[in-house]
Amino acid sequence: MNNSKILFFMGKGGTGKSTVSAILGLMLAESKKKVVVISLDSAHNLSDIYETPLAHKPREIDPFLYAGEIDQEKMIQKYLKDVQISLKRRYSYLTAFNIENYFDILRYSPGLEEYALMLAFNNIIEKFSGFDYIIFDMPPTALSLKFFNLPFLSGKWIEHLENLRCEINKKREIISRVRFAGKEYERDKILSKIRELKDQYQSVGEIFQDSDRTGVFTVINYDSLAVSETLRIFNSLEKIKISMKKIIWNRKRKGDSFDDIDNSFSSVPFFSLPFSRERLTGFKALNNYIRTVDLKISDFL
Repeated sequence: MNNSKILFFMGKGGTGKSTVSAILGLMLAESKKKVVVISLDSAHNLSDIYETPLAHKPREIDPFLYAGEIDQEKMIQKYLKDVQISLKRRYSYLTAFNIENYFDILRYSPGLEEYALMLAFNNIIEKFSGFDYIIFDMPPTALSLKFFNLPFLSGKWIEHLENLRCEINKKREIISRVRFAGKEYERDKILSKIRELKDQYQSVGEIFQDSDRTGVFTVINYDSLAVSETLRIFNSLEKIKISMKKIIWNRKRKGDSFDDIDNSFSSVPFFSLPFSRERLTGFKALNNYIRTVDLKISDFL
């Protein structure tokens, strides 16, 4: 059974969520916890922060630390290929109409990015199921929120499809009995696939809503736009019963006041990471910052 803790870092672009997720990953690895840090943001920064070449396939960069930068385009192509294979298997008779010539249009379907991210997410939690922590550096807020909403919206849509297919099968059964005197008709592959997808989305939705296993962190700066975006994240996640674990005030300078944070966040714990004059890239600089500000894992978790 997969019992890895799953942590997501969200926030307005430029707030430093990549740096913060990289720091936590390093701290967990230093405490002998097996951790993988994954960038789902197309504007990858992990390679620069760790000063280590990273690729789509996560690699070991420390005895307890793995990291990778997901190639979103590669995941889109994989998703489209899986859809194409599935359609050909279930509708092989349509090859007579050259239906394969129309598969290219799938590339322009809306929502491909979040489906690609979901595929990447499922692949990562399956591949690293034996790890203690899986950390995701998330893409821009709009795409991240679509990603979190996907299992719930798709789940409702698939549930309607399931009901519709069951109604169709009832009518087919009546016709079958009349025409074939009760002969059993072929097992419905379409309904089986619908139910398979329903289970998949339900499983992912349960992971998202499991506050004991999953944590969503939002990184902000001393900036009204970052605070406004955090409020949007908070309200959007609340609607789908996903709780925000903590708000992290990154690059806090002396004199900045937490009193300026919107009262809407009063139910969410937060802590601050002091501004660093040193560029936080490379293991040496990251470890030096952790020691200087006396940062502890408990500050996050």
